[in-house]
Amino acid sequence: MKKLILSSAAAAALALTLTTASAQTRLDGSGAVMLTQEQQTAIRRALKERLVDQARDRFTQVLESRLTLAEKLAEQATEAAKLTPEQQAAIRRVLRDGLADQARERFARRLEARSNLADGVADQIRDRLTSDTVGRSR
Repeated sequence: MKKLILSSAAAAALALTLTTASAQTRLDGSGAVMLTQEQQTAIRRALKERLVDQARDRFTQVLESRLTLAEKLAEQATEAAKLTPEQQAAIRRVLRDGLADQARERFARRLEARSNLADGVADQIRDRLTSDTVGRSR
């Protein structure tokens, strides 16, 4: 008796899940599932957010490595020319500013490229789904 009740509850839960899933998706004439416009937008947004997070992490790593390099160069310049502390600070400041500007520009270009890539992938998916469903009827 307990198994019958449990299996009935499991069947009801499965039916509810399938009903909800089918209400959120559409089927084309061949029975393949198509994403709704909202689902496509959600996927596109998630891809963009992930790419931005990855680019941000990479930007931080690049900036840190370049700042470390700038410090090493300044130390080497100090050793080679025996610069005054003011001169050392000036070299560090110029190197940091230049490297930071370069890193920001590269970050912006990469972020734009990844965003364009995400848009292109989403467009291709939408085009394939549209072209697969055009002209088919149930």
